[in-house]
Amino acid sequence: MNDDPYREFEEALTDVLTETAYNLSRRTRLANARAAVDQNDPRYIEAVNRAFLMTLNRGPRQMG
Repeated sequence: MNDDPYREFEEALTDVLTETAYNLSRRTRLANARAAVDQNDPRYIEAVNRAFLMTLNRGPRQMG
């Protein structure tokens, strides 16, 4: 877990965006991280943008 709530939100969102199968723990992590940030703060949008960019660069995760 990251000390910066926006970074934690970004990482949790990236995990959910790249997962190929439903994983409750990741979604719970995202919900908790999202609750810790102010969605009106510009850092929220920056975190969302970075998460999407990382998703594009990383592609879907391999299950195994």
